[in-house]
Amino acid sequence: VLEHDGFWGNLTFEQNMSTFAAAKRVPWKEACAYLDEHWRDSDIYKSKKPVKYFSRGQRVQCAICRAFLGWPAIYLLAARSRGAGLLISSHQLDAIDELCDDVGMLRDKKITEVAKIRYGSGIAKPWELGADHNERWGAIIEETCGSGAVYEDHTWRFGVVLPDETIPLLVKKLVDAGCAIRRVGPAGQPFSMAIRNEYLRKPSAPDIDKEE
Repeated sequence: VLEHDGFWGNLTFEQNMSTFAAAKRVPWKEACAYLDEHWRDSDIYKSKKPVKYFSRGQRVQCAICRAFLGWPAIYLLAARSRGAGLLISSHQLDAIDELCDDVGMLRDKKITEVAKIRYGSGIAKPWELGADHNERWGAIIEETCGSGAVYEDHTWRFGVVLPDETIPLLVKKLVDAGCAIRRVGPAGQPFSMAIRNEYLRKPSAPDIDKEE
């Protein structure tokens, strides 16, 4: 399901599905059975107007309907909060910074890891806390935030799911334990800069067989 759905605006929902069914080599009889079983009660199924008059939400429904047309053998779905993996292909760096834990780049027919968050999991957001390197502080961070903490450059880095609730509690625990906190705040994501730097990197020269 893409941001730009690719439907023919002057065609109806049924006419679009007929075209895509032919492209997928799905017999129209089979496609009609699928539409009737799963989309009969939807507005898009009942509508006879061209899809260019559909709302954005209705066009997304059309795209979902098309995605399952013919029942493909592979689905890329996700339940990230339950630990499942979600694969995103995007050029929108803001979205990548917001959503991803690992980022790679497809270049020269190979996927190379560009950057990775080495702390937190699930939907945790990255935070930083400036303090000295004391294993006790790391244990308090892990106990309070539910994720391991990494110490680099005089800074503890860790993930927080609910910062408005967790960070005040964490600060109190650390202060009560005698930790001198220099600063605390959201961490800047490394991905945008890492991706931009990778784009600027000159590609390696191809291997060329030379004849003597």
